[in-house]
This record gives sequence, structure tokens and C-alpha cells, in this order.
Amino acid sequence: MGRLIRRFIRSWKATLRNVSIGFDIDRKQSLNIILANDEELKNLTQNVNALSAVQNYPLGCRLQVGERVFRYAHILAAGAAGQRGRAAVCTDAGVERGAFLGAIVAGAYTVNWTSVAAIAADHYRDGYILMQGGFVHKIAHNTASAAPGAVIVLTLYEPFQAIEALPAGRTGLILENPYANVNAYGPAPGSGTGRVVGVFMAETVVDQYTWIQTWGPAGLIITANTWGDANEEMVITQNIAVSDECLPHVGVVGSDGLQVLGHCFSGGGTVTWDGENFGNIWLTIDP
Repeated sequence: MGRLIRRFIRSWKATLRNVSIGFDIDRKQSLNIILANDEELKNLTQNVNALSAVQNYPLGCRLQVGERVFRYAHILAAGAAGQRGRAAVCTDAGVERGAFLGAIVAGAYTVNWTSVAAIAADHYRDGYILMQGGFVHKIAHNTASAAPGAVIVLTLYEPFQAIEALPAGRTGLILENPYANVNAYGPAPGSGTGRVVGVFMAETVVDQYTWIQTWGPAGLIITANTWGDANEEMVITQNIAVSDECLPHVGVVGSDGLQVLGHCFSGGGTVTWDGENFGNIWLTIDP
């Protein structure tokens, strides 16, 4: 009996080593989800405040540490540098609208597409195709396009289903992974505009990989001398100007080009650090 109990314990320990919880949190990174507590952050291959020239996790990998949530992202090669605490945006440059050249065939993993620009192989890896009928597939691979108008082949992770079969020429969209080429929002040289997908945790260096925070308590660069009351929405303007970064907003966000990032803390105020004004907010971008 004792031998059976010891064998069971060894088997149970082996099982625990293969889940992404606890001190072995990097072993199942291919699942795109990592759960950890604050004490375990030191065991990550790449800490939440670190940069890396090498990709250590899948793009969009979700890391949850208590109430805080992070996503793994790649910084745009032509982006803005030195942007800790600034909102990270994805741009519309990674969107293509067009028609599928061939028919969508049930059971097939590939489909042909006419590219609107010259792109490298795997530029759309882990991005998405959106098809008529509301069907969505994740892209595993794409061939290169030397010039606009060239035909590329999109390879999917899973095959088309019978219900998705369509004749040639039907329209669709290709979306670059939103975490593939994030950039800093704001007036800094090389910065850009677009949908906010997180907040930078490290001083950004172009063409590096990093974690961006999407949920929970965070420090965010905001417009100077501007702060809100408790639970007032923190928003970002989508029509960029030199003085526009992030600011509190009262009321409903409507057609004025605002995106809600989170809510102000009661009595949070602002803190000036390294020449920037930081506000303390609870992010609600992506849980």
C-alpha cells in the first residue's frame, strides 16, 4: 500500500509540473495563458518590466498576476522609444480588405488572397481572416508578396468547415495580430494613433518584445495638471494633438473619438516622474 501511495504522489507531482500555475509557470506558455502570483514573477523567462530582442512567448499571451493582467507584444520597428507608462496602440496599417481568389473549400487549410502591399512571409502570422457570414479563422502562415497585387497563400490553424464553403470572389478582411506591432500613443517622434491595447511597463525600445498591462492598478502618463474624481472614466482621444494624451472624462463616451481605458482612483492625483505626469488608474482595457 505504501508503494502505491508513493507512486500516486510522484504522478501527482509530475502533473503539477505540467500546468502553468506555480513556480513552473513557463512550461505551458504555448497555451497562451500564464497564471502566477506576485512572488512568482521572478520565475518568468521575461519579467513584466523587461524588454527582449528574442520572442519568449506567443504574441497576445495572457499573463495574470492577481488583479493585474498583461499581454505579450512586439514594439513597432519604426515606433517611438522611451515610453514607459504611455498607452500602447495598434494601428490600422495591418488591415487588408479584399476578395478571396479561390473558392472556400470545406476541409482545406489554405486560401489565396491578392495582397494590397508588399509583405514579408509570416507577416500575418497569428492574425485573423474575417469572412462573409461572420466566420473568423486564425492565420498560421502567409507567403510573401513582392509587390502590391501579388497573390499570397494564407494557411490556417484549423480547416474550413462545410458551413463556411463559399465561391471564389467573396470578400473578407485580413487583420494583423493586434499585439504584433504596437506603438506609443502621444506626441513623441515616431508615435502613432489607433486603438489602445495596453500600457507599456518598460522604457520602450523599437523592435523589442515586452509585456503591456491591460487590466488592474497601473500608472499612466496623462495630460498635465488634469485629474478626475473617484470612478471618473479615464479616456484617450483618437484625434491626436501635441497636448492630448489621456484625461478624465465625465459622461458617456459617444461619437467624439474617445476610448475608455479605465477609472480614476479616489484621491489618486498625479505624480511627476522623469518629466512626465503619471496618474494612478484601474485599467479596464482587456480583462
